[in-house]
Amino acid sequence: MSKGLRILCLADLHRLESDRAAVAEQDRWLAGLLAATAPDAVLIAGDVFDEQSEAHPYRELARVFSPVPVVAVLGNHEFIGRTVEQVLNRYRLLYDPATWNVHYLDIIGSHRIGDVQFFGNVLWYDGSLATVPGQDLLDFAGHTWRDGEIREFDPVRECQRCAQTITDCAAEPDTVRVLCTHCVPHPALNAHMSKPSSPYNAFSGVTWLLDRVKPDYAVCGHTHRPVHDVQINGVRCWNVGSDYTPPFRHVVLTLDGQGGSAP
Repeated sequence: MSKGLRILCLADLHRLESDRAAVAEQDRWLAGLLAATAPDAVLIAGDVFDEQSEAHPYRELARVFSPVPVVAVLGNHEFIGRTVEQVLNRYRLLYDPATWNVHYLDIIGSHRIGDVQFFGNVLWYDGSLATVPGQDLLDFAGHTWRDGEIREFDPVRECQRCAQTITDCAAEPDTVRVLCTHCVPHPALNAHMSKPSSPYNAFSGVTWLLDRVKPDYAVCGHTHRPVHDVQINGVRCWNVGSDYTPPFRHVVLTLDGQGGSAP
């Protein structure tokens, strides 16, 4: 097992640099959280930046969290107004691990810190969590879901691609494996599922990936509703949740067999 790596897990920060007051307030809260939790690494489960953000993601996250290394995945909001490939290409071109200790799993597949292997990506959704009969994924909850603004977007195709990439990620020897996705990899991590009439269930993730991949730990976000420290077929899981404004929800996970969360 890991030698006590302490991970601060966040999700859905929705940073938009044009809203300077909100970013400054979030920065102050994050600085206090880093001081209080003293993590060895920060893990962010998507929607770090809001739609149409032009921030340099690696430089900005290094500014906020340095010297702590950051591992993150993309969320649906980073893609709004662009094609999936445009976003991935931008993050590929900007990735410079020699300058910024910030690593997006969508770009590199996996990243190792000590004996902990992080792997994952945005994941997307395939409609398998839909609870409204006959729901069309391209309707995007009656056109109230801004994913409809992602250009040339086929969610099922993109979900299959993401899931295959995760499935193909080979386990490195003698590592603790932490799966990080934006959308949920199992219905038990979606607190909306208690309301079958919710049209948003269809857009929250998949039903099957966690059972197939079987990591040691799984961390996700997207739904903004926390589900903390649940055991799913031997995997310890967290949906971090988010309150949109500070104080954000967060989880402090120590990979020595003990995990904990803080409100």
